[in-house]
Amino acid sequence: MVTQLPLLLAEPDAAEVRTVRCRSCHRPLRSPEARAHGQGEGCREEEYAARRFEVEQDRLPGL
Repeated sequence: MVTQLPLLLAEPDAAEVRTVRCRSCHRPLRSPEARAHGQGEGCREEEYAARRFEVEQDRLPGL
């Protein structure tokens, strides 16, 4: 007797797989982690570096 896998565990056909693209460079994403984040590893690192605000600032006058 052959048992069937539940639908959540079954491998989807190639026609059923939705193409997920990087929201920065629009390349297709292949890894599950990249698909979950919506960005590839390289684009995510670049965005993180751009969001960091580590700059020297002048003191406010009177403080």
